[in-house]
Amino acid sequence: MKRKVIAFILSVLLIASLIAPVSAPADTSVSFISIDDTLPPELINVVYYQGGREYLPYWVFTNYGFGIYYNYLSSCSTAYLYNDDLQVFFDLRDGSTFDSDEFKYAFPAILVGGTVYLPLSFMSAFFGCFSVSRFETDNGKVLRLKTSACVLDDSEFASAASSLMKSYAASWKASHEEKPGDSPSATPEPREEKTYEEIVVKTGFVGLPGDELLGMLEGYENRVTVFLSSEDVKNNPDRVRMLVSKGFAIGFSPDSADEIASFPRLLFEAALTETCLSLVKAPEASEEEEIAKNKSEDIEKALSSSGFALCSPLIYVGENASSPYAVTSYLTVYERALGFVCSSSDVSSAKIILDSLIAGKFNISPFRETALS
Repeated sequence: MKRKVIAFILSVLLIASLIAPVSAPADTSVSFISIDDTLPPELINVVYYQGGREYLPYWVFTNYGFGIYYNYLSSCSTAYLYNDDLQVFFDLRDGSTFDSDEFKYAFPAILVGGTVYLPLSFMSAFFGCFSVSRFETDNGKVLRLKTSACVLDDSEFASAASSLMKSYAASWKASHEEKPGDSPSATPEPREEKTYEEIVVKTGFVGLPGDELLGMLEGYENRVTVFLSSEDVKNNPDRVRMLVSKGFAIGFSPDSADEIASFPRLLFEAALTETCLSLVKAPEASEEEEIAKNKSEDIEKALSSSGFALCSPLIYVGENASSPYAVTSYLTVYERALGFVCSSSDVSSAKIILDSLIAGKFNISPFRETALS
């Protein structure tokens, strides 16, 4: 609730800050972006104006010491940026913007020449790690992105950088006489993104994976745990055998306590393998809370008394459980091993999570009997 209140206050502040429209400079003008007390030459005329808003390419926010990181989930055309505390998603298919609590903001990202551009005022207000000031000089318009490291005020900076701006402006105009354009003359390579090879993410799926999910898992060359019920094994022995042959770990996730006694025999007959790893499923959305709680407790007691080790993932993704963005949010702030399970039928959530794991180079691992939580 606290995060939602903060998000609401943020949205109000953003709307207030954008009531006065931002006018685009003339085509022949030169605009500069200053980072604190510096004037990077590659940040000339990189501002793009649309709908009265200023947009900057994503690499401006990741390359200049703001502590913000960027990844792009190609499977769902979604860019997301994050630091140690916050995470925001920009879905380029429908123009939606939302945080890890799925609170939505009316500030979409746009594509310009194949590059993701982000709304400047929103990025400043959302992450809070820099402020923005705007002023005009004889050499062009200046957008100044300022952090706590900034020393000079705007008038002092304008005076100190005057000759440099004049030189940059002359060089820009000389090299863009035919078509000034809005693209930077030299786009710096985005720095290598933050990676998490040392963090183990134990990954599981509940139910037999369909062809689409199975293809994704094989394409990522990662093995996970697949938690099956007795009915899954009984009705699909060939598919279970195929999963085992491909190296997937198998766990047991019963629909009721009554099936626990028959599962070991069914699994061995289908794939000549055994498991003592189990998972209590998240309750169905249609189940009443008290009934679902009692059912889960009965299954847990029956599993323990039958010798099964109980898996306790940090996050369970599903219709009546957590959003996939709860996983992606944890991925950027959790500093030790974590585990999650997701329904095999929820392919869209699986794509979001797996793309995030691959982009961050996390160490994906199946659940094991010796590392259950």
